[in-house]
Amino acid sequence: MVTSADGLNIIITDTLPAGVTYVSFSSILPVTLTSSSPVVSDAGSLAGLGSNVITLTANVPALPFGTQLINTVAITCTGDTVVGNNEDEWTTTVVGSEISVAKAGPAFALPGETIAYTLTYTVLGDPAQGVFLT
Repeated sequence: MVTSADGLNIIITDTLPAGVTYVSFSSILPVTLTSSSPVVSDAGSLAGLGSNVITLTANVPALPFGTQLINTVAITCTGDTVVGNNEDEWTTTVVGSEISVAKAGPAFALPGETIAYTLTYTVLGDPAQGVFLT
């Protein structure tokens, strides 16, 4: 049951996946960062039925394609009687630009003849940037 009672002594703990490093956070309402590994925020109090949005920014290191990054968050508050909704997690899959190229052309050519080569390239994963065919 939701009540209009204020949330007091709100502490938010966000545990970043292994290797992922904290960069910054922003919040609509005042929140104090007390630790960056794990990311712990003291959100103080919040009026009943109020809400806030925190944006946490982190850096993903060079990891193998397909690595699953599981980020967890927990929140505590004085007097909270419904603790079943105080944790959540989000899974992010590491992707990358995987590119392949194939070339086709004639097997034979006569001297002075014009020939054409067909280059076909495919990008798998994130959009590739800075692609050059040489």
